Amino acid sequence: MRGKLGALHGAQGDDALVHWIAHMPYPLPNREYLLRRRLGELQGAPPRHYLKMEQVVEPPAGLRLERQKRATWVTEYAQSQLLWPGEAEGTTSVRTSYLEDPMMSLPGWLVTYLIDKTLPKGVKSMIKAAVEYEERHPPGPQT
Repeated sequence: MRGKLGALHGAQGDDALVHWIAHMPYPLPNREYLLRRRLGELQGAPPRHYLKMEQVVEPPAGLRLERQKRATWVTEYAQSQLLWPGEAEGTTSVRTSYLEDPMMSLPGWLVTYLIDKTLPKGVKSMIKAAVEYEERHPPGPQT
């Protein structure tokens, strides 16, 4: 992977530590993560093919995190995403591989309920971020 994708994701560098708190619906506790996130353009692939990888890491020595009370500290999580230009103009195709230990057994009805409650919000959030990105970076020749 090559670096220098700051214009794509708006951050300094393509390798970052992310302290993420996922707010869960009652009665489940929130979930807390410390992720190493890496983003890069794939070498040897056609232009504009990107790989995003995230995995849980232990806090490095000296890093002080403000931990949430009553949140579950996630110890097993990994996600990889491959992104490339979609077939239609202005679209993006994505493939995701995801692994997370729920750290508890959940009945099927509860899993269905959680997906029904959290997935629509997640999709709306992704659409909003994509629209905001397109507004900041209109299609066309880059100078």
